Amino acid sequence: MRLRHQLLIKAANIGSLESLVSNKVCTKRMAESIARSGLDLQCLKITYESMGQEGLRTTFLTRVPNCKKFLDRNLPKLVSYFDECA
Repeated sequence: MRLRHQLLIKAANIGSLESLVSNKVCTKRMAESIARSGLDLQCLKITYESMGQEGLRTTFLTRVPNCKKFLDRNLPKLVSYFDECA
């Protein structure tokens, strides 16, 4: 049951994260992890706009499994992505 729920959440969120993959902000695999965690691009954007880079870091660390390496390498790219899209 839990797996089915995660798959439904992933399916609902993955489409919004495709721009992160196409802009090389994250890999498809990381986008899938983000989507499974219940986050979509709009959630991430709102988090960045209201709490900045540290808000994104905290959100990832509390919601997305195995994301520390991603954050160390790609958090600046994610921040730049949101700054350019604003």
